[in-house]
Amino acid sequence: MAATKESSARWALMIGINYYPKDRHLHGSVDDVSDIRAYLEQHSATAIHSSVLTATVPKDHQSTKDPPETPDERPTRANVLKHLRMIIDSAKPGDHVYIHFSGHGTQLPSDGNVGETGFGELGLVLYENGEHGASYFRGRFLAQALRRMVDKGLVVTVALDCCFSGAVSRGDRVRAMKYDLSLDADRAEQEQECKEALGIPERDARVDRDWLVNPKGFTIITACGPHEKAMEVLVNKTQKRGALTHHLLKALTTLAKVKESVSHQSLHETVVSLMQASGCSQTPMRYGNTLRSFFGSLLQTESLTALPVYKIDGSRIFIKAGQIHGISIGDEFTVQNSLSTGSTRSPDAKRSFRFMVSNVWAFESELTTSHGVRTPPTVSPFSTKDLVTLRATQLSTVSSQRIKAWLPEELIREKKWKHKSKVLQHFQILTETEEKDLCMFRLTVNKSRAYEIVGEAQGNMLQLPTLDDGLDDSFPKMMETLQHVATFKYFEGLGNVLPSPEFRSKYNIKPIAASTSNGVFKVVDGGTFRFAIENHTNHPLYMAIFDFDPSWGVKNLVSGSGGDDYVLVPPSAHCQNRGAKEINLKMTIPGHLNLRTQARDVIKVFITDKPVSFPALEYRGKDEEYRK
Repeated sequence: MAATKESSARWALMIGINYYPKDRHLHGSVDDVSDIRAYLEQHSATAIHSSVLTATVPKDHQSTKDPPETPDERPTRANVLKHLRMIIDSAKPGDHVYIHFSGHGTQLPSDGNVGETGFGELGLVLYENGEHGASYFRGRFLAQALRRMVDKGLVVTVALDCCFSGAVSRGDRVRAMKYDLSLDADRAEQEQECKEALGIPERDARVDRDWLVNPKGFTIITACGPHEKAMEVLVNKTQKRGALTHHLLKALTTLAKVKESVSHQSLHETVVSLMQASGCSQTPMRYGNTLRSFFGSLLQTESLTALPVYKIDGSRIFIKAGQIHGISIGDEFTVQNSLSTGSTRSPDAKRSFRFMVSNVWAFESELTTSHGVRTPPTVSPFSTKDLVTLRATQLSTVSSQRIKAWLPEELIREKKWKHKSKVLQHFQILTETEEKDLCMFRLTVNKSRAYEIVGEAQGNMLQLPTLDDGLDDSFPKMMETLQHVATFKYFEGLGNVLPSPEFRSKYNIKPIAASTSNGVFKVVDGGTFRFAIENHTNHPLYMAIFDFDPSWGVKNLVSGSGGDDYVLVPPSAHCQNRGAKEINLKMTIPGHLNLRTQARDVIKVFITDKPVSFPALEYRGKDEEYRK
């Protein structure tokens, strides 16, 4: 029997290392885990089985090699393995596990294998008793421990406040160390030590080389992308902390005020927003399950499509969505402080304000208050203290790509429905008889006196229902269905209207299949559609992949399979396979669709030179609605 929420225990292993050889000391790692531990103990409703391993810089580190912690409290490889094994042996199915590492990371040679990061194996730099003062904890060892936890039914969250770029610059704020062969001379002994300590049989010792960016069953939040630097930031003018840890705690505090549940998705989005607002150049990455979290219960299954506001400048606000998301100048948004959504203290607290897009770029948009709002256009109803909790939701678009739908004029006159502005967000209504052939969809009343949506766009798709026109709620329901399919076709038609030849030369993408005609591919039921991308640059590219399926639903194929919102395409300069990546998609016809011989899927790929999310693109198919 699965463990209930009440019976689930919580386990935490926190590792913080300031003391490193050759004066590569850090300042904030030990305080990072102290802050994390204090937060967990203060906010957890149940006792946490916590273990803390730290290495503090001794006051007189010139004359002593030992940190002030006792040998059992130091983050040596043996101690880390011991505590991981304790969790594996003691935790029960359904228990939650949190592992936090603050310290240096590095890139390790990996027997010629190059993972998705474009380099070799990722490693954590631990403290070690002995002449070297440090040791490597290879990523595969951590992955093996995590896999054993997941196989046991544990819910695992990992935060790595370090970087793996292998790049080292002068200064003591960068959490990366160059590879040192002297620390890795005993690789065979390391391997054997970890297998024995974790109880891993020889036949089960292999781990996917891309375990970090393709975790199976657990979630990892990293301080930055594989090619960025993780930094320490100044807090309260005198103290240093890891940028990820500091903003992670701020995000948890913020989300606690908004809702009880904290998902990995909402946590990651808030951390990114906070770090961007504070001027941090690194972008935290999230890999794995977006819903389950050590910090909260399961999030509601309805996806969050509201966009966070990342900047306020006078009467203007800025959101992380732009031309690539289909936004145009003149589009309308409603903006609300999410902290006030559950508040009943003041009627004004729940107010939302209308904003209009005044400028739009590739990935961002500028919004100003719409005319007709009580607030004067030169004054913003929000201040910078509201920044992290502001959410913008699109109301309408003026895009010429809006889907045209035809309705008899008498229906418009006779019928009324709620949320009209929302329903008309992505399509425009035409009523003249001569305009009928210009429309993709037509809503009519058939001979059986039922509302019916017709149009060629329904070919090889889930057929839409008909509803009795005599029922009061039939017309509003049909308009909601029309909005759903129009939104589907609107986003399906998104394209790059201003392609950059310079950016296009940075990559090459091609299908590994013969096209039948004009980009249409035929794949047998259960077969695989494959395509490949090559990165010609010396920096990573990011690829988001969406499936517009025959149920009128849109799925993010990357996050849906346990990844972040995008796939990282490694640079060619550091990769043995020229920065190439192959994608394999298994194609099946859903049995419940009652389609005789074939179904239609559209695979849409977005390639960018920075991490970009598309929350508004994901929504359920109509089949899920019919099966409720």
